[in-house]
Amino acid sequence: MFFLFIASYLLGNLNPALMIAKLRKGIDIRDFNSKNAGATNTVMTVGFRWGIVVMILDILKGTIPVVVARTFFEDQPLIWVLAGFFAILGHVFPLLYKFKGGKGTATYAGLLFGIQPLFGLVVFILFFVILMIADYIVISTLFSVIFVPIYIYFFTDFGIYPVIVMILIALISISKHVENLKRIAEGKELSFRKYLLKRKEKASK
Repeated sequence: MFFLFIASYLLGNLNPALMIAKLRKGIDIRDFNSKNAGATNTVMTVGFRWGIVVMILDILKGTIPVVVARTFFEDQPLIWVLAGFFAILGHVFPLLYKFKGGKGTATYAGLLFGIQPLFGLVVFILFFVILMIADYIVISTLFSVIFVPIYIYFFTDFGIYPVIVMILIALISISKHVENLKRIAEGKELSFRKYLLKRKEKASK
């Protein structure tokens, strides 16, 4: 079990946003735009297609440990959730990158897909629906991390301990998005629609 958690953390350390930005542009993505080593900043810094690649790989980092945990610990949802939790820790606080990683949103989605694929898909769709309404990725993210532990508590038989782990993940996510919330309050955060407009204007030049 402990080997699984260590392996999950190390898998989380593998950051495709950092790797792709280095290979494609010769840069450290943490020095550009939002300075976050994740899919959204990859879209802004390297390109849309590469951002999709990063998102898929980051999702898999969360899904794979949970699927392995479910295979070997079939009736222990706490271990499933902890396996995904350690993958998220590896992504957010990677030893390989001096503990400066991404925000863990896509890896969190991977955890949900691993636990309950249908529920993960529902949350994934809700994420984009709320993004279309609120126009800020941070709002969609915070909705997701707050909604999930509530759902698990009321609508699953996982027990209280997985809920506590999901609340801890939510607190980590919220702490990583404080600066985004401040920028929204100051009118400095780039909205999703403004980003698409800037991308369209850039493509037309």
